[in-house]
Amino acid sequence: MGRFKKILSIILMTVLIQSFIGVNFVSLASSTYNQTMATANSSNNNGIDEFPESYQTLLRKLVSSTGRTNWKFIAFNTDIEWKELIENETDCLHNTIYKSPTSPYPDSWYDECGNRGDVNFYCASEEIISYYLDPRNFLTEITIFQFLDLSNNQKASLAQIQSAVKGTYLEGNVNGDSYAQMIYDAAEASGESAFSIIVRIFQELGRGTSLPHNISGKDSKYPGVYNFFNYGATDGDGSLERALAYAQNAGWTSARKALIEGAKLISNNYTKAGQVNKYLYKFDVVGTTKSQLYRHQYMTNVEDPNSQAYNLYSMYSSNNWLKNDLVFVIPVYKNMPSYVKLPSKQTGDLYYVSSNYTPVTWRNAPNGASIGTLKKDTVVTMLEANVNGFGKIMVDGKIGYMSMQYLTKLGTTQDGQKPSGGGTTTKPGEEHLGGEKDSQALISYKAQIQDIGWSSWASDGETMGTIDKSKRLETIQIELKEELKQSGLKYRVHVQDIGWMSWSANGETAGTVGKSKRIEAVQIVLENSELYDIEYRVYVQNIGWMNWSKNGEIAGTVGAALRIEAIQIRLVEKTANNNISIKYSSHVQNVGWTSYVENGKISGTEGKSLRLEGISIKLSGANTTTSNLIEYRVHVQDIGWMNWVQEAELAGTVGKGKRIEAIQIKVNSKLGKNIKYRVHVQDIGWTKWVSNGQTAGTEGQSKRIEAIEIKLE
Repeated sequence: MGRFKKILSIILMTVLIQSFIGVNFVSLASSTYNQTMATANSSNNNGIDEFPESYQTLLRKLVSSTGRTNWKFIAFNTDIEWKELIENETDCLHNTIYKSPTSPYPDSWYDECGNRGDVNFYCASEEIISYYLDPRNFLTEITIFQFLDLSNNQKASLAQIQSAVKGTYLEGNVNGDSYAQMIYDAAEASGESAFSIIVRIFQELGRGTSLPHNISGKDSKYPGVYNFFNYGATDGDGSLERALAYAQNAGWTSARKALIEGAKLISNNYTKAGQVNKYLYKFDVVGTTKSQLYRHQYMTNVEDPNSQAYNLYSMYSSNNWLKNDLVFVIPVYKNMPSYVKLPSKQTGDLYYVSSNYTPVTWRNAPNGASIGTLKKDTVVTMLEANVNGFGKIMVDGKIGYMSMQYLTKLGTTQDGQKPSGGGTTTKPGEEHLGGEKDSQALISYKAQIQDIGWSSWASDGETMGTIDKSKRLETIQIELKEELKQSGLKYRVHVQDIGWMSWSANGETAGTVGKSKRIEAVQIVLENSELYDIEYRVYVQNIGWMNWSKNGEIAGTVGAALRIEAIQIRLVEKTANNNISIKYSSHVQNVGWTSYVENGKISGTEGKSLRLEGISIKLSGANTTTSNLIEYRVHVQDIGWMNWVQEAELAGTVGKGKRIEAIQIKVNSKLGKNIKYRVHVQDIGWTKWVSNGQTAGTEGQSKRIEAIEIKLE
């Protein structure tokens, strides 16, 4: 290539490989676009401090929530105006999006030109293109992998490659030469990550067990010709034939040559030319003049980088590479909007679906049957919040329920980070210092705040403190309504350089005075109340509002040196289901352990063909101090029924690649509850609900369980 990208290859690859050891800013000088690549090291918070504030907030939240302090983030300052970017990415068929006759996206996702590229791919609208162009929408643990540096600076072993392709057509061989060995050799020859090569093959040819036609060598018109990466397969009818014609002209007459030379061609044309990750493969924003921008794209599917991010994450997770010093190159544009969400014609009280990656299930009732899934960042109308922990929402005229933990009020992720779950809406720079004490409030509280001193009183879920003003809470004081004081309120705080302090009782102070020490975490308990549970959440430095905690659970952080800046506390009436909850976490193929969910929510995946390999189940809440209240066991591939285990213990296997096929769960009669559960089974879907030791799943059919729901009644 004679243009800038060839000149840039040495510069960018040097920066990307060496940036995390302290290389200075590298200027990609030009009379038109002065593109620069920031550094990432310990002095600038692994590169986070080099980004605009809207990026910093999300990256800090990512690191804090995942503990990925080893990851490095490089700000690629493109010097491109956001308006110019959109204008040059929205011409007809420059970006396309899938349109299925059975499950179409909203009409607002498609361009009015209506032109079709490849089968079922139509021109994407300006709104949907804007969403996928905005890197801030993808700064989560999974979706950030579209920005992963693909240079081969962390080489995969042959055994790791074999593990990554196990169970697919790439597990086989051609004339005694294994695909795994070819991929290893292609990574060596091209300088690109082996996992990136595998993901691209799966993206182009699918991930099944049958050998795709493009690499079978058995085409009647182009026999003995192979094309692993669909080079030449431009959009439209006849793309397969064009790909094989390209391969024949290139001389790719053996699988080995096609794989290695194809990988080299892509690496030379993209990775080594400055387009160093899946995002930049799709969106060509590397260049010093207008003629070098916007046209050199590997694919037209606007959703492709996001889907490839999931595949890359899965491979790195399954090979235990997430702990490595990974480098992410993230573009920054000039004059970006405050945020960009998925296009929608929704009106009213707007929220959006907030998740790490996967589509989120919505239901016909709280904890009811699934009616489908919604993509991350889908905008919805909130009809009624907090219906037994669910939001009643409307999307394109359809009404259903989704857990509040996946719903965030539109416009608050970057402008205050208000999460789901209710409470007071907050914005950056706000102060909430209370007022006169309300004698009718169930619970009242105040705080001593850095540089402000003692606040007045807040009550019943109101915010007390400041938002994004870098001011710590140093002391708190909490009181119950007079007639509730027999409920036994006590609370304690975790303080900088001190740790957990002694418990304080109703009306006493907790924390320090005059020592300039931050409160980092809090626990609050009602010891004697039969009427109420106590719930509380805190606004934490670099994280924002955390999820609600209750009845002595820790709110905040311990060991992270992060200050609490604000707090909300409330009493909620107890119900039968509030007293005891069941929590469960599953170990998922290519993903690892998921976060605990509770009371009928999905653990696992739907529609991704990923097996459950292990599960942990536990009880929490009142009356769960007695041991042996819950037991469970699983039927595992090649093993059969394993031994019964108890509270929070592992049932199944980890690291052995074996599927769970069935499960039995039972609770002790002392619990006074009935347990019900169902599973999502390969080729079957959701089974019927069963209870108290009955079998959910299959035996002798070699079918994996992919997800589970458990609830108490």
